[in-house]
Amino acid sequence: MSENITFYGLDLGDYYSQLSYYREGMAEPVSISPFVGSEKYLIPTVVGKKDGFMQWYIGEEAAGMPIKVEQLLSKAIKREQINLKGDLFAAMDLLTVYVRRVLQLSGTVLQRSDKDIYVICIDHASHLAVETLLEVCKNIGIPKERVKICSRQECFCYYVMNQDGALRIHDVLLLDYWKDTFKVFQLSQDRSVEPMVVSVKEMQIDKMADLTTGTLKMTEEEKQKYKEECLYNALDDILSVGIVSSMYLVGDGFDGEWMERSLHRMCAGRRVFGGKNLYTKGACYYGKISTMDKTDSPAYLYLGGGNILANICVKAKVQDKYMYQVLVPAGYNWQDAYGETELILRNSGTDQGADPDKECIALEFLIRTLKGMERKETVELTGLEPEDDMPVRLRITGRALSTSKVKVTIEDMGFGVLRPKSQKIWETELRLTVS
Repeated sequence: MSENITFYGLDLGDYYSQLSYYREGMAEPVSISPFVGSEKYLIPTVVGKKDGFMQWYIGEEAAGMPIKVEQLLSKAIKREQINLKGDLFAAMDLLTVYVRRVLQLSGTVLQRSDKDIYVICIDHASHLAVETLLEVCKNIGIPKERVKICSRQECFCYYVMNQDGALRIHDVLLLDYWKDTFKVFQLSQDRSVEPMVVSVKEMQIDKMADLTTGTLKMTEEEKQKYKEECLYNALDDILSVGIVSSMYLVGDGFDGEWMERSLHRMCAGRRVFGGKNLYTKGACYYGKISTMDKTDSPAYLYLGGGNILANICVKAKVQDKYMYQVLVPAGYNWQDAYGETELILRNSGTDQGADPDKECIALEFLIRTLKGMERKETVELTGLEPEDDMPVRLRITGRALSTSKVKVTIEDMGFGVLRPKSQKIWETELRLTVS
């Protein structure tokens, strides 16, 4: 990885957003504040303007204006049109204004280049949300190939896996509490497979439901006591998952000193961390992982999100032994999952294990899931005539179409002066599911 690449992590939420950056050699990602010299990193996801003017403002400055638009992300995904005193504005355009201005904050600390990677972290990376954000980036002038979209659960995974290993010997919990939403995520590791598989699942905690209804008629002091009681009781379910090495508390809902009793219980036998920029830093680590050489064996694979969860291999003969060569490796986001290799077949393709009496050569592919389940599939190269002792050189490429399909393209490359290139190309789609 080139040292001049900067990885930007934008945690984009409906209420707040945050921006961080990371470069090779840095101890950890650095968050960028909208205020020079400040350690205040939250940027309200709001755009606003003055009456009679078309200049847009963002963040805290916009939040105090009479003409403003909040919850930009949800409105842009729904393709809403916003009516501001008789003028219609596309929520997509307003989100573009917001994201452009937030990314411009990086100019206060470093210069951006055309090699930088931008990772946008959102609560749920649905297909429509991904399309929306890719269009926003296109409007800003950032090419699709330099943009990654992922979920907060995925960023949680990459953040934790880049911390001290002692903090994740066992499971890790994340308590996410923003305004009127409370969520709990559990990170687990399966070390029985190679490479290790990491998964994140959301836990259902019913005892916290009253905190998110917004119907409690209490004084502020009564509300604080009630929050403490709810959280303390909810810990019965939260900590019932088994051994927990560490916990992370993320969100403005934990602000204040209302949770002393609950915090004391959390810290019994485990490390507890609080803050608000876990996701944005995890997005930076995700960007770094996404640019790894696909031939490198990853230390772990994230089970979820948009990742490919099976290796696609092609059968080859190496030093007189049959083996399966990985064409498209598991563990990468399907948008980045690509592989290419070349095979030289001799003796009418029988080094692929093909029947020499057949009228065409066939290639054998193996789909092997992370759990070790396998399925074989044969692709016949119709029209490629077998010839005794005449080598056949094939270029094979695989590119994921989704998390469940990979398109394989096979091209006859000829063999120098011995055998001219035939211009023949075969294409097929391989399912990654193994029943």
